[in-house]
Amino acid sequence: MVYRYQALLQDDEVLRRKLQYLCPERRTILIAAMIFACTIPFLIAALDRTTPFLLIILGCAGTLLLAAKLSQEHRIIRSWSCAVGTVFAWRRINLGRRPRAQIRYAFRACDDRIYVGKTSGSLRLPRESKTLGILYNSGDPERNMPISQFWFYELDSKSTNQLGDPNVVRK
Repeated sequence: MVYRYQALLQDDEVLRRKLQYLCPERRTILIAAMIFACTIPFLIAALDRTTPFLLIILGCAGTLLLAAKLSQEHRIIRSWSCAVGTVFAWRRINLGRRPRAQIRYAFRACDDRIYVGKTSGSLRLPRESKTLGILYNSGDPERNMPISQFWFYELDSKSTNQLGDPNVVRK
């Protein structure tokens, strides 16, 4: 079924070179700030006895959603590989006041099979036939995510100079 996307895949050598030196690092300050933000409703509920249940539910829901997102990212990062993906479907979604976009993309994993993923985000997501960097779990490529969708990990490309290539002379 996914082989019909094989003709849609595009190669982006510049992006592939950037992905080659990708170095994920956990954003600990962001994790701490989000945990603090989720505890605020609990603190307000303890001080304000008029509507504590609503605030407790809000705090629990925020905590659970952030924990699920962190867990999803961690499952990919602990055994990650990267690939160049191609967007084959872009759709505008009008939910509430801010419009959003939903994309579907395909990429070739290290096992030489083609996998399909989807995500939603701002309208700045790449349009159809554009390429994007994909991180996936090398043991289970069905677990994948575009690089731009990671919240809790900083995904910088380190040059060979920063990685300590022995063939590069530093001055």
